Amino acid sequence: MKNIYLISFIIILFYGNVQSQTWEKPYVGSDSTVLYLPDANVVYWRYGWKREVNDKNGIVIKGEFPNARYFSYNVYNDDTKMSLGSFTDFEIIPEKVGTNPFKTPETNNSGSYTLFVVPEGSEISGENILHFPDSLTNVSVILRHYLPEGNINGGKELAKISLLDVETDKIIDAPPSVPIPKLSKEEVKTYLIPLFKKLTKEFEENPKKVLSKLEDQRKQKSLKINELVCKEVVARSFTHFKSGDSVHSFNLQTQGTYPNNDNYYLTMPIIRKGNEVLFVKFKNPKYPKSRSDYSKSNIRYFSMSQGDEYTYNYLTLADKDLTVSDDGYIYIIVADNKKNIADKAKELNINYMPWEVNEKMLLIYRQMLPRKEFEHGINKVKKYNNDKNEKGQMADEFIGDFAPFGKFIDVQQFLLIDNIKKLE
Repeated sequence: MKNIYLISFIIILFYGNVQSQTWEKPYVGSDSTVLYLPDANVVYWRYGWKREVNDKNGIVIKGEFPNARYFSYNVYNDDTKMSLGSFTDFEIIPEKVGTNPFKTPETNNSGSYTLFVVPEGSEISGENILHFPDSLTNVSVILRHYLPEGNINGGKELAKISLLDVETDKIIDAPPSVPIPKLSKEEVKTYLIPLFKKLTKEFEENPKKVLSKLEDQRKQKSLKINELVCKEVVARSFTHFKSGDSVHSFNLQTQGTYPNNDNYYLTMPIIRKGNEVLFVKFKNPKYPKSRSDYSKSNIRYFSMSQGDEYTYNYLTLADKDLTVSDDGYIYIIVADNKKNIADKAKELNINYMPWEVNEKMLLIYRQMLPRKEFEHGINKVKKYNNDKNEKGQMADEFIGDFAPFGKFIDVQQFLLIDNIKKLE
């Protein structure tokens, strides 16, 4: 199907022209109803569209450089929810009039840019081009603003999306975004079929146990298909948890969660048995306090987020909000939201994170754009291989004390401590 007007008409017919802009409403990372383990200090905008195989149409995005710690574009395969390519803020070439403030931070004369997202093999007379395979039918672009200033747009107008006919260079207004598919063939094959096989086997062995489990889940929340898929995406993470004092971090697979190409993630899978206090420590990487520090810092941004097994995020502690101890370490206590625990953390001058999830928690440690010469970046940690033994795959075996490490401590023991070193 080559006719761009017909494509637009079909999309509008089925999804309705109900939005005043093409982007979906912003996904604010601090909203605990947003899936895929977002960072609470980020605003995400998504635009998705359906296309026919070998259709040569794409989109063109025109925008201004925002005031933010970071921004980027990623193009995604909506069936696998994996990135196919991206542009980091400093890589985007500005229009002839104006500059890119992320590349030349000494100037205040920020400019505008044009970015193309088109099928592979497209001939485009322009710069800032992202490609996706001709065979892809469900495509999306996500724009991210980390720590935007002024407002969620970074004090600028939100970028405008138009449809582009690559063969004729004709540009028209884009219709509303097509929502994320509820279920793809890849998700059925990779997650749901194995899950149903597992449940069938368990049901044959103990039907009452399975029915009770499903009833408990139904009472907790209405079981949505996308939540069920997300739960299966991260299910393997919890197999790495070993009961006892030590909690290690791993560079686990991020497929199926719309990862950002500029971020590297360490995951700490945690299962709490009682009301213990979780103590986490890691060495502080150097991050920029202003744009002029970008080239001198080890990383652009880091954070610790608390998520659950459904991939919802409940809160995030960003680099700028974390207290660094005199010894160069960051210490975090994760515990029930009680005043005596919070007061004790304040007394010890360590960071406090209320335990917001149920017994299963995923702590996600992000490092953005670690420099190649930074020996302790998460990019130095090998991806976890599920077919190999856990030994030798813990993050601290690659980057030492810069990898988060934790252990459980009895609440009363924690309340009696008068020195951080007694926690180690």
